Amino acid sequence: MLVDGVLIRHEANRFWYVQAEGDFVAWATANAMGMDVEITDPGSWVHQLQGPKAMEVLADACDNGAHENFRYFDAREVSMGGQQVMITGTCWTGELGFEIYTRPGLNTDRL
Repeated sequence: MLVDGVLIRHEANRFWYVQAEGDFVAWATANAMGMDVEITDPGSWVHQLQGPKAMEVLADACDNGAHENFRYFDAREVSMGGQQVMITGTCWTGELGFEIYTRPGLNTDRL
């Protein structure tokens, strides 16, 4: 049994699949046999920002402010504290919220 998750499209042929629990990498690797795909775990950490003031807090946290019209399930790469992070308009509580994906120890300009 797999837990539902979120698929984030980074580029035409590059995706992240995020789920709350379970070993998705092993399942995907087993089911990718014979296909021209590479399955890896980016080692990302997720932080959640939720609540009625989430957009205000997000705007303050982003080095260049938050994007206007950021909708549910939108995804963007932004800079926070000089580090590139991925933010998504996803939330598991039903409240306005965002998820922020960081990669510890990574000092490049792209995730």
